Amino acid sequence: MNESFFNRLAKDAVTEEYFLSLFSKLSIQYAYNLFSNNHSIELSEKEFYDLLRFADIFACTTEPIFRNKALRIISLLNEPYKDDQIYQKFSQAIYAKLGNFISTKFINTSSPALSSTQHPVDEQAAENETIKKITLPFERAIQGNVKENIQTVPFKEGFVFTDVQYELYKQITTSKTFSFSGVKGAMKCQ
Repeated sequence: MNESFFNRLAKDAVTEEYFLSLFSKLSIQYAYNLFSNNHSIELSEKEFYDLLRFADIFACTTEPIFRNKALRIISLLNEPYKDDQIYQKFSQAIYAKLGNFISTKFINTSSPALSSTQHPVDEQAAENETIKKITLPFERAIQGNVKENIQTVPFKEGFVFTDVQYELYKQITTSKTFSFSGVKGAMKCQ
């Protein structure tokens, strides 16, 4: 799909009352749990899936503010849902789309999915079998693997450039001259 489509979709989504209430709920519960040392977040299954969908949409944009929002959603969901297979699929795809390949290494894909007692299910969602079978398109997995292979650091096995690093690397390697500027005295030793 056209990336400008995702930019428009994200621009609409980020101002929607439903998204704002979900994101606020997630953020507040995360903050509360952080200080109470409790790692459960009370989201319905629908809210959980909707947040993953929002994160996926935001990750497909070219705008840094939306891409950051995708990362924040995935990060806030990580502790309570790290063993959930659907969370793992989405977070891997989102990290790959964002070019954050190092984070995909920390996703535990070998653990079993959470039981329904650990992952709240509302009655309407339980009746809807399609929600339980949410998967990402096959091309997203291929896209992540291809992107990781392309952005591999030359002569340094196991290292992958982030999107911004890769763009800078391409510019440096294809330009005859390249200029950096920084704060005056930033590199001076005392």
